[in-house]
Amino acid sequence: MANQFRSGMGVASTSADESGPTSYAKPSNLLSLAIFLVPVVFGWLVFWQPYSPTRKVLTGIWMALNLLVIVSIYGPPPSNNPIGSTRSAGSTSATTTLGSWSYYEDRDPMRGTVHPFAVTKSLNEIDLAAPYGGGSTVSLRISKNRKTGSDQVSLYIDKGQFFCNDMEGQQITAKFDDRKLARFSCSTSADGDTQIMFINGERRFIEALRSASRLTLEVPIYDAGNPQFNFDISNLKW
Repeated sequence: MANQFRSGMGVASTSADESGPTSYAKPSNLLSLAIFLVPVVFGWLVFWQPYSPTRKVLTGIWMALNLLVIVSIYGPPPSNNPIGSTRSAGSTSATTTLGSWSYYEDRDPMRGTVHPFAVTKSLNEIDLAAPYGGGSTVSLRISKNRKTGSDQVSLYIDKGQFFCNDMEGQQITAKFDDRKLARFSCSTSADGDTQIMFINGERRFIEALRSASRLTLEVPIYDAGNPQFNFDISNLKW
């Protein structure tokens, strides 16, 4: 589910035990300069001294290998295409956008199945402490469980971590339009991805979505309490 979520959000793929690509930090500027200069200086000393042709050839090969290492470190990052960057055999495509809702289909060519899902993004963002600076948004997603075919509701935060302790009965507070506050228990992702959280009581939640146009969710976020996110949920087609 982790990747599946990402391709429609702005991010998703197909199963609960998959996780997204890992990114690695690049070396410091000083180390980068050393990586570049050491082979250049060594090569200059070898080529301009009366060494044997064999030694010069080996030095040239070594310099070429170092160049490949530098290119691999500083080359362009892998694509972060929200639709195409999935790890499943299927493909995810946007079918239509109606108002604030975007509708997708996750296709499995091998099994000949299609799994639809709908996504909407929060209207506001919050500022979290480092390393999540720059504004964090939450996306709300409705999808079909691949095994049971039942509806499921999940949330994705682009920067930050949800803090849902389902063992302690932690809850999410929701307000649909101007109605009374409603509370729903939460569940963590099966693969331990803390950027994804599931809302239990899916049927009650979706019924409220269908009959409302505005939604405010108060969700637990690690080291940030329970901030509120506002959504335009009008005209849901589900």
